Amino acid sequence: MGRDEGFRIGSFGDVRRAAAGTTLFERVVSTGSLVLHEVGGDRAGEMSASRFLGSPHVTPEEILRTVGRRTAAACVGRRIVAAQDTTEINFSGRHGKRDDLGPAGDGITPGFFCHAMVAIDVDDEALLGVLHARIWTRPKQRAKARRARAIEDKESMRWIEASTAAGDLLGDAAQLIIVGDREFDIYSQFVRLPPGVDLIVRAAQNRKLADAERLFDAPSDWREFGTMDIGVPPTRPGEAGRIAQVNVKAGRVCIAKPRHGAKIDPVTVTLTYVEVSEINPPRAFPEKAESGDSHAGANMIQASYWDEASMDGEAVFGRLAQTRGRGDW
Repeated sequence: MGRDEGFRIGSFGDVRRAAAGTTLFERVVSTGSLVLHEVGGDRAGEMSASRFLGSPHVTPEEILRTVGRRTAAACVGRRIVAAQDTTEINFSGRHGKRDDLGPAGDGITPGFFCHAMVAIDVDDEALLGVLHARIWTRPKQRAKARRARAIEDKESMRWIEASTAAGDLLGDAAQLIIVGDREFDIYSQFVRLPPGVDLIVRAAQNRKLADAERLFDAPSDWREFGTMDIGVPPTRPGEAGRIAQVNVKAGRVCIAKPRHGAKIDPVTVTLTYVEVSEINPPRAFPEKAESGDSHAGANMIQASYWDEASMDGEAVFGRLAQTRGRGDW
């Protein structure tokens, strides 16, 4: 891949702006910095970068489209995990003359949010690039109650938009597995999954099942399929990683649509539920993931993740065993 192909971030309606963008991105990579005077190298370079970023022709949308297409090309023929999460960028005491900021997570500090998705090769764990991102600010006025808004009008729609974007971009990947943490536990996502896409979601809601039972109670009479050791990475600086021994249960569950679910969504969806419980966990950690433990995961998994909807629990355990030792699930 040539310089222009590897560092190009858009055309921006002019070959000179395209070249300036390529140079800027190349400098960001080579310096490892986002500070303009460091990226620019000298005063002239800093002013050039500032003019480029200040141009009305240069938009985040075009940059993201360009980078997403390049990432998609790198994913062809590979088994891909598309991982996503949201981060807050706040300017506490530093917002100065910055315009168009909204309240950050505390409702007061000026800032904005970015929900990003990256592509990772399943087999060699290489980070292949950015697939999608949504950048937004929250309005200063208080929003309507959540239940009074459609999913399309909620911030949680960002997860569904990212999944749709990944499905559109990675049609030539050998396999696409979209993963998300507890915020990704969204009924509308389960039933609006792009065709051919697999989904892994960390369970957050003790959802009602079609038989009126609750999700977290479902495995109570399931048999355990085995135990395995998994590597648990440190959660904070100075903390050592550890090896956790866990039990695994898996089974099919039919989840009922929430009372305030979207009218267009079907009334039930069938998923594979996997419960992973640590054996003799450290006293500081709860035993099961349903209580919020980040060390032993209870994941709600779209059935197609296991290739066949009828795959039995022993096969699920076998597939999980192939990934042991790779860190937190």
